[in-house]
Amino acid sequence: MNRYINESDKKMDELLQKYIAGNASEKESQRIMEWLREDEQHLREYKRQRKLYDITLWQTKSPVDIQQEKKDPLRRVLDVIVRIAAVIVFTVATTYFYTHHVLQDKEENMQTVVVPAGQHAELYLADGTHVWLNSGSRLTFPGRFSKKVRHVELDGEGYFKVSSNIKQPFIVGTNRCNIRVLGTEFNVLAYEKDSIWETALLEGAVEILQKKSEVSLMKLKPGDMARLSKNQLTKEKIHTTDYFRWKEGLICFNDISLRDIMEKLKLYYDVNFVINNQAYLEAILTCGERVDGSSLFSFIEAGSSDLYVIPRFRTAFVDPFAEIPTLSILCSFFNKDGEPLGSSPEYTLHKASKAFTDVTGMEFQAIGELEYYVIAPDTGMFEATDQRGYHESGPYAKFNEFRTQCMSYISQTGGQIKYGHSEVGNFTLEGYIYEQNEIEFLPVPVEQAADQLMIAKWVIRNLGFKYGYNVTFAPKITAGKAGSGLHVHMRIMQDGKNQMLKDGILSETARKAIAGMMELAPSITAFGNTNPTSYFRLVPHQEAPTNVCWGDRNRSVLVRVPLGWAAKKDMCTLANPLETESYFDTTQKQTVEMRSPDGSADLYQLLAGLAVACRHGFEIENALELAEKTYVNVNIHQKENEDKLKVLAQLPDSCVASADCLEQQRAIFEQYNVFSSAMIDGIIRKLRNYEDKTLRADLDGKPQEMLDLVHKYFHCG
Repeated sequence: MNRYINESDKKMDELLQKYIAGNASEKESQRIMEWLREDEQHLREYKRQRKLYDITLWQTKSPVDIQQEKKDPLRRVLDVIVRIAAVIVFTVATTYFYTHHVLQDKEENMQTVVVPAGQHAELYLADGTHVWLNSGSRLTFPGRFSKKVRHVELDGEGYFKVSSNIKQPFIVGTNRCNIRVLGTEFNVLAYEKDSIWETALLEGAVEILQKKSEVSLMKLKPGDMARLSKNQLTKEKIHTTDYFRWKEGLICFNDISLRDIMEKLKLYYDVNFVINNQAYLEAILTCGERVDGSSLFSFIEAGSSDLYVIPRFRTAFVDPFAEIPTLSILCSFFNKDGEPLGSSPEYTLHKASKAFTDVTGMEFQAIGELEYYVIAPDTGMFEATDQRGYHESGPYAKFNEFRTQCMSYISQTGGQIKYGHSEVGNFTLEGYIYEQNEIEFLPVPVEQAADQLMIAKWVIRNLGFKYGYNVTFAPKITAGKAGSGLHVHMRIMQDGKNQMLKDGILSETARKAIAGMMELAPSITAFGNTNPTSYFRLVPHQEAPTNVCWGDRNRSVLVRVPLGWAAKKDMCTLANPLETESYFDTTQKQTVEMRSPDGSADLYQLLAGLAVACRHGFEIENALELAEKTYVNVNIHQKENEDKLKVLAQLPDSCVASADCLEQQRAIFEQYNVFSSAMIDGIIRKLRNYEDKTLRADLDGKPQEMLDLVHKYFHCG
């Protein structure tokens, strides 16, 4: 029985049904969002009706419905995308656990699950086998397996976690080959309407069989992938776990051509892309387009400003905000000779990453921590305690749901998120709530880290605009309140193993990298602290660094060695006594954290500068001595430690001072042609133009002038 009893509630019920079906206007959708935030009961009602609606998606469509969809394919795609967005926002992912017949053939007692375009499904078979099905897939299976064999038929993509039974092999039949297993975990991509056929193995062993004769064609070991193309079966290694992230409702495009991206989108959304001019598309993808370089980069003269811009296919993602399905792609810049633009930020980072590997033989990886403030009118309800917002829960934290939705959208674009939480900063000012939040990412190769941070900031800003919130990554909001940093965690990898630890303690590799950062720390501020408000954050007692030093678990230092799960204790069983004791390899988790950068940073220049600094640590003879000399294990800002503080070098206190430091150390950044001289000149010129050498002292005790300065640089980075 419907719980709504008055006319107003009936209208809201109708609007909710319209929204769930993907037919609501933008204004109506906004009304629904407001209604959901009004009452927790509203959210529960939404989830109930959403579940009922999703179940109906599995019912066979009538001929009338099918004909209507054929007439209006664009509307069908939009409806699917709207439904996907609704499911992701409020339920994380829509999954289906089938223990009953979905579609039943009475004569053979066979069952079929058909996954609509844009959806995915999850089910358990009669033997306990766990199956995930991707968009547009069909799985046919018996209600009860025979005693000799467990046989299913797949058209599409499926991820199988097969329960082990030596006496009863498990067979996955596809259009081109069969796959035989005993107990294992693997992925199969085998759409009948597509030429791609792949099998990737994570655990156990599988055998690929000829379709009719059951002759063995190939055996796979964990980490192997088999690909059938032009009747030729080949074997290779699985390059990335992103390959399986469709299980989470995420489409990841890594090292894939745009044509293959479009083919995958056709499969997943059942839509054909109409290209009015194939030749022009090919020309754009191959040769790029012209852009005005002097309008993009201050160091490029107007007389020679023409550049080429080329899409980087690995960065492609489906725009979560576009009303019409849109593929967004980050680009690279090339000069008149068709060479990568030496002074472009993304190519500078590429060169820095390569130089690090060339010198050390290892890979440089990074993690970004995005801190930002959400600003909205103060309702006066459940006022939060000033500067006590860290990991705060609702209703005192007002924007947890907004952060969750940001994380969902960022994940859709390919961002690999660790977790998100509310941060320390939490105050009211002139009738507005200022609430600080943070989203942390997982370690990835440094170039990928910059890309995902760039896209994440774009997502947060766009979603803030959609909600009517103001969002800022500004390093400082007002005096006495927590500023927003952009902490960067780093680790060094070799052959898939983390090199930051050895025998449970910080390794020489890690300490050499830290030494490099200690030496170049003053000039790194030129990339990571790029406007005058940056230096109002770098003051004592704000959990922001002021001096060049490092330490363990110490938030007063410049480079922090955070907890790395090195104790080898099963904390899970201590917290959960009913859990069985287990071992988890935590050696991959250890990182070191640079704490000076903030939201004004040029992401690519900053990460390039850190890669240069860590590389430099392997090139200086006294690296380990320097690391020892700059190590502290106390809060340097406490009075009893003032003698220790006096011997430590200070970070710059202004953009002008930062520019001077970069001028002194520029040769190290220009080594191996990583940073171009033109880029360094441009950065120095920009910083000096602020003329802020005495600004911190000038604005001391002048809160209004401070607010005016913050407003001027409110949207930065």
